[in-house]
Amino acid sequence: MKPRIIIRDTDWAALAHAYGSAADIPQQLTVLLGEDLDDMAEAVRELHMAVVHQGRVFSATPAVVRFLTQLLNEWDYEESLDEVITLVLYVLYEAGWAAQWEGRGLEDHDLEDDDLAAIRAVGDLGDEVSSTLLMCARRRWPHDTTALEVAVPWLLTPGAEGTRAIALDWIRGELTRSDLSRTERAVHVLALGDLGGDVRGFLECPDPAIRTCAALALLPEPHAHAVVAAALDDPEAANEWFDYTLFRFIYGVSDYLAEALNTT
Repeated sequence: MKPRIIIRDTDWAALAHAYGSAADIPQQLTVLLGEDLDDMAEAVRELHMAVVHQGRVFSATPAVVRFLTQLLNEWDYEESLDEVITLVLYVLYEAGWAAQWEGRGLEDHDLEDDDLAAIRAVGDLGDEVSSTLLMCARRRWPHDTTALEVAVPWLLTPGAEGTRAIALDWIRGELTRSDLSRTERAVHVLALGDLGGDVRGFLECPDPAIRTCAALALLPEPHAHAVVAAALDDPEAANEWFDYTLFRFIYGVSDYLAEALNTT
């Protein structure tokens, strides 16, 4: 469905976001159909705060997710769009993980029926969103690695089994390439582990970043625990492993690793 049709055909006044009625959402979405890059970036930031607020999703979130996904489908890459694309991908990343709450201690959150309905409605988009993100990841554009990172939670949704199998085959093939950068290889190993693939062969990789990314999927196994703990012997070095900040490590690699050890 085209982005303009999503704006036109959605009953926004009947939906809600973190701050109340979603009747104001079309204003931000329409900005994203324009050309003012500063306004577009600000619109995505406002959307993020409204529809993925502190890990929560709302009844308006699925329509916004579909809109953003279709934008990625339609946009031709231009360097000037870098910031906007990154912001859009981060909204999709957080929305995807929010949809994973079900089956991960959801009962402990004492959520209302509306919250549960929103989570499930977001999760129902898993195959649609993951298919688009996987296409972006395979496109060889500057955001391909980030698109794979963002695809992972969507690939874990119940309706995305077929796309998940395709993704796993593709990731395994990519990991045989000798020209991947450390950051690219790390994202592929993280994705392989998250999606249930076998990452044990990477535990002996001479690159500490790669073996640690593999170990994260295998915690709390003793050898995996030892690999992650060894990485924390030099937290400053770990924080400099990658060319750019991966969404998973947005608060720092060492902080993420320490938290992973503390919760397994």
